[in-house]
Amino acid sequence: MNGLLLHCGSQYVGREEIARVPTPASTASWHPIPHYEIITMVSKAVESRGWTIANEQYGLARDGAKLFGVMRLGHSGNREWSRAIGLRTAMT
Repeated sequence: MNGLLLHCGSQYVGREEIARVPTPASTASWHPIPHYEIITMVSKAVESRGWTIANEQYGLARDGAKLFGVMRLGHSGNREWSRAIGLRTAMT
């Protein structure tokens, strides 16, 4: 899949690498959610609707503080197009 374009200084990564990104400590007014947890929540929402993830692509920027991603969903009867979900989150 070629759905994700990253800015220079960013890197393509898989879920395993994303799971290793450290999450900053919470403060009284800010509670960062780990990138991997965001991906897991979106994946479960997709699956709960009976959809499948055909493929996925992720990238990290700013030493792992920013995550970008695209999940392409399985075909819904038409082979010429498919749905996609874009993700973007930051822990900064």
